[in-house]
Amino acid sequence: LITGDVKGFVAPEQLLPVYEQVYEQLPSIERVIICAENESACRSSFKEVSDQLVFFGKLVSGHAKESVHPSIHQDDTAVILFTSGTTGKPKGAMLTHFNLYSNARDVAEYLSIDAKDKVIAALPMFH
Repeated sequence: LITGDVKGFVAPEQLLPVYEQVYEQLPSIERVIICAENESACRSSFKEVSDQLVFFGKLVSGHAKESVHPSIHQDDTAVILFTSGTTGKPKGAMLTHFNLYSNARDVAEYLSIDAKDKVIAALPMFH
């Protein structure tokens, strides 16, 4: 396990057993944010780390629904996805907002997706 300077752990409750196995190797952890439906059951199941847990629902409750968004430009980096390292060490592939937009536009055109369709997409952990 490469721990580096890991400051936070954000995960669904199903990954808490993984965190419990390695938390002693992560001394820099400041926050453990858990997405769980039943907070008390989660705390009682994971007593060893229960005092470190912050629940996502409580974290966002009561906050204003309106937010100020930063200004972005199409050539700004949107994500950095890491390559699989097939020709050497993995490297960060920087994708711009325009890269993501043009990919979505091209896929939508190819699949004849329009405004009435709903789509969910997730970025991979590597490029």
